[in-house]
Amino acid sequence: MYSYSNERSRQPSVEVGGQLGGCGALGAEIVNLSLSMPTLPGPDRPPLLGRDVPEVEFQRSAELMADVLQRACQAGVKISLELHDDGLLDSAELCLGFLNRIQTPIVGVNPDLGNICRGPGPMPDWEDALRLLAPRTNCWHVKNYRDGEAAPLWDGDIDYARAFAIMKEAGYQGWVSIESYVGEVLESQRGSVEYLKRLARRAL
Repeated sequence: MYSYSNERSRQPSVEVGGQLGGCGALGAEIVNLSLSMPTLPGPDRPPLLGRDVPEVEFQRSAELMADVLQRACQAGVKISLELHDDGLLDSAELCLGFLNRIQTPIVGVNPDLGNICRGPGPMPDWEDALRLLAPRTNCWHVKNYRDGEAAPLWDGDIDYARAFAIMKEAGYQGWVSIESYVGEVLESQRGSVEYLKRLARRAL
């Protein structure tokens, strides 16, 4: 979605819009979108910080999003905008600002805390970020890191027992999607599912 103005600036929104019909046909309720850079940062490109993005680019992205939202309405799906490093929406405040900019009930936020806790740099206050975003959440990705390295959900810098309590206070009852990259995939996913089930039972 994010792109400095040029002849191809509408292409990402057209591609996403075209795919939403298929999502609706498959019965998807929510489609998650990330307004982040399409390639990983490296020696030749430092990570993009949302605070450094010009106002004109936020406005342009909101205009492109209008095309996507029209297709989403036609397809009968809702949109979740992901809290994501290396992009426009890399803080809770920027996520809320963008939601207020587009002003539509079919768009919520995905407070993927792992994206902002994997460094480099100082650990952000993920609890405050989650408190801000929880009331607007319609989809939630969970993963964990410790000192910038992928870690099990139950053994990282993010305390998901506390995170679940915050989401419960906000009344969240939507999907929780596991994004875990630790060890053998299937074994890791089984452990993560059992851990989340325990947290969910406590939250009842």
